Order: sequence, then C-alpha cells, then structure tokens
Amino acid sequence: MRRILNFIRLCVRMRSISLALWVRDYDRAKVAE
Repeated sequence: MRRILNFIRLCVRMRSISLALWVRDYDRAKVAE
C-alpha cells in the first residue's frame, strides 16, 4: 500500500515538473513572437 502511494506521489511530482517546464517554454515562445 505504501509503495503504491509513493509511486503516485512520484508521478504527480514528475507531472508537475514537466508542466512547469512546458509553461516556461510556452512563455519563452510567446515572448519570441
């Protein structure tokens, strides 16, 4: 049970990191226009 919770927590953390990177790249592209 604990292992499953840790896995979900890890997925959420990775998703938040990738989302932050995507937003940063999106803002950079918008500024480039």
